[in-house]
Parts: sequence; structure tokens; C-alpha cells
Amino acid sequence: MTGSFEIYELVARPDGAILSFAADFLQYDEGIASWWNRGSLRINSARPLTSLEPPSVVAPPPPPPPLEDPILMDPPPGVGRGPDSGGPGRNLPPEDPWDPAPEPPPLIGSPGAQDPVPGPMSVAAALMGWQASRNLRRRCRSRP
Repeated sequence: MTGSFEIYELVARPDGAILSFAADFLQYDEGIASWWNRGSLRINSARPLTSLEPPSVVAPPPPPPPLEDPILMDPPPGVGRGPDSGGPGRNLPPEDPWDPAPEPPPLIGSPGAQDPVPGPMSVAAALMGWQASRNLRRRCRSRP
């Protein structure tokens, strides 16, 4: 459920007892289309009963047309990869009919692989952040 709640008036005694209160609410049930619950709450308030206007429901825009990805489209003859590619811009020697497959990246932990945590600095930074948030929580709790 979603909605809004506007408080117009709130008068309370020092001990927290409410003397007067005025608020309007608007609540939407997501399970039922265009179903709004509106109302007003008044306790010892002179404010007249009103209710919030429900928002206008606008239909979503149509989805955009699918984009043709030039990378996935078949290239015209004589352009691109494969045995029939040719002409200017070829990146392969004429005697090599196919693009060589790129080598997969090394797995984590294998020789030559990058360390996912580049040194002790990341651990130190994480501990410093944890310590700073811990100190902040302690300071917030100690304030009256």
C-alpha cells in the first residue's frame, strides 16, 4: 500500500498527551486499479473536514521500438569477420580465414589472475569505515 498523510495541526501537552490533532490521508491499494481511500482525522480540532484529491492516473507511454544492434546484425558481404571479409579495414592477414577466438580471462586464484582485493588497503579501509560508524552510533546513543 502506498499513499500520503498530511498533518495540519498537532497540539500536545508536555507529557505527550494530544490535545488537538488534524490530518488528511490518501491511501492506494496496489492490488486494485484506481482504488483510493481518502479521509480526514480530527481530534478536538476546529479545522473543517476535507480530504486530499486523488492523483490522476495516467496510462504509461508505449514501449519504445526495438533498436537494431549493429553489432549483432549480419555485416554486408566483404565487410567484417570470416572467410568472405575483405577490403579496407581488414584486421586479419589474407591467409587467416577466421578470427582467432579471444582467450578467456584467468580464473580467480589461477596463476596470472589479478587479485580481486588488491592488497591490504581494502581491508584497512573497511575496518576504518566500520570503526567510524561504530563511534558515530555510540555518540548518537550517548546524547540526550
